[in-house]
Amino acid sequence: MKRILLLGAGGPAGVNFAQCLQREEDIEIYGVDTNRYNLNFAKPYCKEVFGVPYCKELIDKLEYYNEIIEKNSIDFVHAQPDPEVLFLAYYRNKIKAKTFLPSFKTIDICQNKYETALAWKELFGDLTYPLKMERNKEMDSILEAYKKFGFPFWMRALKGAGGKASLCVRSIEQGYHWLMFWHTFNEEIEMMAQPYLIEPNIAWQSLWKDGELIVSQGRNRIEALYGRIAVSGISGSSSVAKLFNHKKANETGIKAVKAIDPKPHGIYSVDMMGWWGWIVPTEINAGRFFTMSYLLGKAALETNIPRGNIPLMYIKLAFGEEIPDGPTMNILPSDLYWLRHVDCGTHLIKKEDLV
Repeated sequence: MKRILLLGAGGPAGVNFAQCLQREEDIEIYGVDTNRYNLNFAKPYCKEVFGVPYCKELIDKLEYYNEIIEKNSIDFVHAQPDPEVLFLAYYRNKIKAKTFLPSFKTIDICQNKYETALAWKELFGDLTYPLKMERNKEMDSILEAYKKFGFPFWMRALKGAGGKASLCVRSIEQGYHWLMFWHTFNEEIEMMAQPYLIEPNIAWQSLWKDGELIVSQGRNRIEALYGRIAVSGISGSSSVAKLFNHKKANETGIKAVKAIDPKPHGIYSVDMMGWWGWIVPTEINAGRFFTMSYLLGKAALETNIPRGNIPLMYIKLAFGEEIPDGPTMNILPSDLYWLRHVDCGTHLIKKEDLV
């Protein structure tokens, strides 16, 4: 029996991950979450769930996790929220169970969109060029961004998921007031500007081991969940997506990952956007899966392509097990759509069956 401790088990990404493993009789999941209500979403997929108490010191949280690990004979720990991924990477040698993670340095860089973009400058030039917006020099920063990128340009937070603080800036006044809002609303937030890229909006999920790409699969984000009521038009999660097999996306994903980590190991979830025939990276979520990982598990089951269930392949590799043979890229058919919405469930639909 493989016993897995899942950090952030009750959030959408944690539940998706657990759903990918739910049919495996030799896997038991033990879920933890900081939100006691969210644990009710995780409970159907877990042997047991635990709330995380407030811990003033990170070392206290480490001791709490190790207590759960020892008490329940946990073999492996996986995290989905970015703060937990960074925590797990930092304490990997002190956590009393196995992990399968990129280096702490890699994860730290990838959780800073400015540092990530700097690492891509030689590969993609001005298409990924980042410009940091200075506090107390908001107007100067906006004018500099306009001079560099023209209108529109993209502004967002250096750190954070879900398109945090993002806006497509179309005027000096709009950009100035948006930047001033965030700088006065949050004293710690840092903002950046980049070129505004267009469709397709691609999510490229990849799994590596000791520098070798094991499996990967792309999808195209077609509509954002509540995107129409978000100021930026995005929400960090899709309501409509389609599996996407594209040579340039695969090439870009591989280059983007290796520019950050010459010997990738673990999970690398790469966001990309298009620009007049180019496909360029915008960020990497290292050490965790995209929120919609159950798309992979469900599609793998429906098409009888076990290798397409990348979260399950991740667990098998972590435990030193063989994984099914098959291609490294474009594992699943590209005619499958994934529809989801709040209180509506999820639906995997073939292109010809769409209404």
